[in-house]
Parts: sequence; C-alpha cells; structure tokens
Amino acid sequence: MIRILLRLAALMAAMMMTTVAFAEPQDWGGRVIDEKGEPMPFVNVVLLSLPDSAFVQGATTDEQGMFKIVTDVNQGLFKVTCMGYQTLYVNAGQNLTIQMKEDTQLLGEVVVKGQLPQTHAKGDAMRTTVAGTILEKAGTVSDALSKIPSLEAERDGAVKVLGRGDAEVYINGRRVQDNSELSRLRSDQIQHVDVVQNPGARYAASTKAVVRITLKKAQGEGFSFQDNLEGIYQYGHTLTNNLDVNYRTGGFDITASLWAGRYGHAKSLQENTLTYYAGPDKIEGVSSKESLKSIWKGW
Repeated sequence: MIRILLRLAALMAAMMMTTVAFAEPQDWGGRVIDEKGEPMPFVNVVLLSLPDSAFVQGATTDEQGMFKIVTDVNQGLFKVTCMGYQTLYVNAGQNLTIQMKEDTQLLGEVVVKGQLPQTHAKGDAMRTTVAGTILEKAGTVSDALSKIPSLEAERDGAVKVLGRGDAEVYINGRRVQDNSELSRLRSDQIQHVDVVQNPGARYAASTKAVVRITLKKAQGEGFSFQDNLEGIYQYGHTLTNNLDVNYRTGGFDITASLWAGRYGHAKSLQENTLTYYAGPDKIEGVSSKESLKSIWKGW
C-alpha cells in the first residue's frame, strides 16, 4: 500500500511539474527595421494564436525599433503593421529581426510621402494626426484606428491599446456607449486621435486605457443630414440604414443619429478560412459564425 501511495505521489508531482512547464511564460520579441536597416518606432506587433488567428497580445516598437511580448502561448504568429508599409506575418520567436517593405501601391496614390501620419507626445497621450494624411482614406473610423500606433480595432468594434487591453473610447469628449457607433463615422471626419496608456485621476480606477477621437469642426450653419442605406441578399435580404441629422448656429452644434436594420434570413452560417505564408511555412486558420433573424433600431 505504501509503495502504491509513493508511486501516486511521484506521478502527481511529475504532472504538476509538466503543467508548470507548459504554463511557463514565453518571452518573445525582436527588432523592426526598414529597407535601409534603420530602426522603426511606433510599429504595431500583434501576436495571433494558431490555428484560429485570435488576438492574444500586442506591443508597439520603441525608438530603437524593439518590442517584447510575454505570454504563456507556446506558438503563434506576429502580425506587423505600419502605415505606408506592407503588413507582414511572421512566425513568433525570440530575438527576431523583421524588415518592413514599403507599400509602393499605397504610396503611389499619394503626392508626397510627407502625407504619412505623424505621432508625437501631447500632454498625457500620444497623438496621431489624421487630417491631411493618407489615414483620411482608410474608410471607417475603425479602419483608421487599426492603422494607428498602439491600437488594434476588433471586428465587433471594440478597441484595444496594445499592452494595456480594452480601451474606453471618447468622441469629442463624449464616451462611446455603443461600439457600432464607430462604424457609422468616416475616417475623413477625424482631426486627430489621442492614445492614453496610463489614465489619470480624471478616469475611473478600473480604466486600462483611453482613446480620444477629435472630429473636424463642421463648416457652415443650419440643418444638414447624411443618410447611408445598404442592402444585400444572401439566403434572404438584409437592409441597414443610418441617418445623421445636424444643426449648427453660432457656437451651438447638435447632432442626432438614427439607425435601423433587418436581417431577412432565418439563420445563416458564415465560415472563413484564413491562409498565411510566413516564409516557407503555410498556415491556415478557420472560423465560423452563426447569425439569427433580427431587427434592430436606435438613436
């Protein structure tokens, strides 16, 4: 009996050691350089898990182009992004040197390279100017945010600050309560974006990070409106409509938004297969999503 108990104890100890070994954090990182070998600051590096390509953690390179991600995930893929450069997918590892390549197709649409957005310190935040840069052409506000240093915009509209987690988002000083609100704004409406990684006493103690979006000041006075109607048919009809009404006079400016939509199909299944080539390695990720018939509205 004693011999059996000793064997069980030894087996449990081995299992605990194995568990600890698997949970041991991985210290991954490296350096990002341009085509001339110069270090690149403010480059977003996001760690994606395999095989589902889900967001794990992220970091932004420092002035020397260095980054580090500490996680207990034992395999993954780095997604490396920077405005004006091609997005790269690299197998995660230690002491990597990642060389970015200019996106010649994107830069070919721009008159001068000076139209790339600039990021600098401003008070308690890092400010990225959008107005007058190629970020104006990103599309929606969410599309623009995903190209700004330290930010990662999720498909559901949530915004993360790399290294900090989910962020509170403010538009012209008003906190965003519905993430879908970002999809109803255009990138060419943005003046600049402030990213606060260490919120002060003006925010709740539970706030991990803050993203402040300042829109361009509207021109002219009186009433104006913008309506966006979209329809699609796939196993049934889907219809969405967004209406923004604005009134300005003197220093007074008020905007109201109304949106409604309908999924006409009873049920659908969407499956996505993502394929990455990281050097000679081919990596595939598969995801699926079901949606039910629904009607929604809001203001």
